[in-house]
Amino acid sequence: ADARGRPGSKAEDMVILTKAGRELERMGRNRDDEGAPETIREDEATEAERDVARVLSKGGTVDPNVELERMLAEIEGTAEVRKEDAEYQGEKRCGTVAIVGAPNAGKSTLLNRLIGSKLAIVTHKRQTTRNSCTGIAMEDGTQIVYIDTPGIMDARPGHRLNKAMVKNAWNMCRDADEVFFIVDADKILPGRDGRGVRGTEDGSNAADVVRPERLMLREDSNEGLVLRRLVERRQDFNLILNKVDQVRGPHRPDLLLPLAEAIKAQAACLDTPGTHAKKVFAVSAKSGKGTDAVRRYLRENLPKGPWLYPSDQISDLPLRQIVAEITRESILLRAHEEVPYACYIETDSFEEKKDGSVRIEQTIFVETDGQKKIILGFIKELGLRSRREIGKFLDKNCHLFLNVKVKKWTESG
Repeated sequence: ADARGRPGSKAEDMVILTKAGRELERMGRNRDDEGAPETIREDEATEAERDVARVLSKGGTVDPNVELERMLAEIEGTAEVRKEDAEYQGEKRCGTVAIVGAPNAGKSTLLNRLIGSKLAIVTHKRQTTRNSCTGIAMEDGTQIVYIDTPGIMDARPGHRLNKAMVKNAWNMCRDADEVFFIVDADKILPGRDGRGVRGTEDGSNAADVVRPERLMLREDSNEGLVLRRLVERRQDFNLILNKVDQVRGPHRPDLLLPLAEAIKAQAACLDTPGTHAKKVFAVSAKSGKGTDAVRRYLRENLPKGPWLYPSDQISDLPLRQIVAEITRESILLRAHEEVPYACYIETDSFEEKKDGSVRIEQTIFVETDGQKKIILGFIKELGLRSRREIGKFLDKNCHLFLNVKVKKWTESG
């Protein structure tokens, strides 16, 4: 057979040099003899590669790389079972859950609440989340992989960063097993100014006074944009009414159920075959109220299957990215106007010391010399807060060193 596996010569004469073949041989040998040294030369066919060659020499057009990958998967499947998998003998479920919504709807706060740890940064400013953030939680035998997405908004022409963030958010929804559309209920419901719901001064029921059309999401709002896109994509979703603890005032809480029904009806009107809203949850991500119902729903409805991550893992993000986000959070909380949105943080080094502490060097990129001067003006305060929060997250002493540079990073990508 020639190098493509076509019949024609002895199989033993074939040399298939692939990365998969080397890995296959290494894993197979380590399984039999943990102490065996690495002796394979680059010009020498491995025994596993010869096995594939023998199969291919019998005829057929099977790609040797595909066959090697299949055999590699078989060996990985017979490897030692993870300890947590072996200990849990019940039914296993695993699935991904995308959390989408307009900016400042409480997506990151909900993610942190559901996984039980502060993973995503949270501030009062819009568009705090730039990149999708993955959080992992265990609910009995169900592993839930939450994906916090950037706030979806109608990006203006020329705002390439916003467009990229919105595109990223929708990409995360595409393959998710469940999608949660989160809405700030306090923002949508009338009477937020403290004067109560009009028409209820005489004691009338708010649900009878307020027409359903008044509770629907405005088409020109970010919430209306998200709902319209979900329906256009034929995306089933669960509706989460967030910040219900802030829905105060006479008769306002009575409108939560009508609000949910109005949004479901709006989705049905946008798509004539029927609504795509499956379940409705009223929660307070900040206090945790109502989140048990969300966990219970996912625990019972995510697909059956093996866990994708170890049971004690809370994210698949690299530590360098997490600590960079913590520093960006400090900037968002301290700076104002355009400065926090013009910053990009890069972790240059992350070194664990012998005494158990970590040494981190980061560069803060800004776009103008004026922005650099502003950052340098509170660099000490910035370093103190970031060092404290990083140390709290890592549960280690942190030595943080910050540098500020000017770079048109939004244009250079």
